[in-house]
Amino acid sequence: MFEMENPPDYSRFHLKGNPFTILSSEGIKNIEEIHVSQSVDSRIAEAIANVEKGASIAIVLVGDLGTGKTQRLRGINHLISDQGGMAIYLKVDSSDIIRTTVDIFNYFLPEGESGFFSKLRKGSKDLYVLNRENYDSSELGESLKENMGLYSLSALLLDEMENIMIASEKELILFFEMLRQFISSMPPGCLFIVACTAEGFSRMQELFPAFVARFHYQLRSEGLSEEEAVELARKRLEKEREPGREALNPVYPFDESAIILAHDMAKGNPRIILRILQIVLSSAACDELVDLIDDRYVGSVIRTPSSVDEYISRVPKDLRDVMSLITKHYDGGPVSYIQLAKDTKSPPTQVYLKLEELVSMGLLEERKGKYEVVERVRILLQEESPEKKG
Repeated sequence: MFEMENPPDYSRFHLKGNPFTILSSEGIKNIEEIHVSQSVDSRIAEAIANVEKGASIAIVLVGDLGTGKTQRLRGINHLISDQGGMAIYLKVDSSDIIRTTVDIFNYFLPEGESGFFSKLRKGSKDLYVLNRENYDSSELGESLKENMGLYSLSALLLDEMENIMIASEKELILFFEMLRQFISSMPPGCLFIVACTAEGFSRMQELFPAFVARFHYQLRSEGLSEEEAVELARKRLEKEREPGREALNPVYPFDESAIILAHDMAKGNPRIILRILQIVLSSAACDELVDLIDDRYVGSVIRTPSSVDEYISRVPKDLRDVMSLITKHYDGGPVSYIQLAKDTKSPPTQVYLKLEELVSMGLLEERKGKYEVVERVRILLQEESPEKKG
């Protein structure tokens, strides 16, 4: 029961499993082992070195989803924590300024202790004494500054800030006035990093130019070059290689041409490259006739489906909720990722990533910010719909 007819056999390729299954750095303990360094990392390293000497530095890290912003912030979080510093890493996964503010201050509240921070929450996870009426930006900003200043080395790392930027301007003013209060006079040895998409940063600049002007660095997280994509694959494969089975080709069972094609399909986006390699390797591990994965094989796996059944089977399980909504509720699209985020009650960031992965696999098309099934699939859906058959 529930057994695959022909399960993937990764041992044929001297691998313990599929090294591309974990797309997010959140599922990897030692991020350094799989991280591919780029020029932006040198700038961040320089900033950290200065903070360790007592400087206070604020950075905004801008980049497309899947280009390694989270991986970098989590790496910084580990680095500061390992040195005995106070590191606050927060993934901002909603537009609720109250919840986000309380989540930041929760880091300062030892269990059982009462005081300023304990008053922010009533005891239940989502019941807050803090609300929009009594939200004192100046008091909160000062408290944040004072408590970060209790540590000789500290970091406040706010990830996926694009999610909060969809809040109303009135609410954002409260939240960003608190952050402005903090960033204006950060304590010595403090690092403050905000990571967001270009769209999120654009709105931040438009609404709060004085706040943005206080950043010491505006850095960009870029996609990978072809050489960096090969390095990403090599590091992942090396981590999953069976002991004593090192190959002459460090990216075996891939030919470099396969990784370069995956890079081109993904437009250099690391997360989408990993998704393509995951699907292709899984397919090859189920086929005993495949002994080397080249660009031709990638092209044969990542292609427009020839039937609705193949189309559905090609959609990875964690992406099927979005695809099902587009095909059934929106008749194949077009629809925006913001609308889909509202329908699924999911963070816009998460939905956008799913859609971009589906585009890279040839299952969706993106036109002017909206997503729809490819023309061939639309025809198949029309041909196989009950109305057509009846």
